[in-house]
Amino acid sequence: MGYRSNVRILITKEDFDKLLQGCKTRNIDLLDTENLQVNTTRTGIDFETKNKIEYKYFGWDDIKWYPEFEDVGYIDGFIRELDEVHFIRIGEELDDIEEFYNLGRSSVECIGLIRDFEEL
Repeated sequence: MGYRSNVRILITKEDFDKLLQGCKTRNIDLLDTENLQVNTTRTGIDFETKNKIEYKYFGWDDIKWYPEFEDVGYIDGFIRELDEVHFIRIGEELDDIEEFYNLGRSSVECIGLIRDFEEL
């Protein structure tokens, strides 16, 4: 079965369109609508120009997120080169959380983690 993670990514709509095109060229279907558990649009305001910036917020639950896999590796490598990105991967182990971000251009709502107790 393998180790699985939940992954969420926030990038500009423009960058998402480039990523989608690159995936189509490489026959990577991870960004196909039926494969995404989360696929929404968010809006931020550019701090300098005061213009709206559209973002895509997308991700997967229960995915084998191994960058050595060609499809995951392409997406992972692409987003790590972006100027505007927020990435979180939560693995099966309690302390297995990977996060990186660079969202200094706008007021877009970012991804948040909640850690809490469930009282039984």
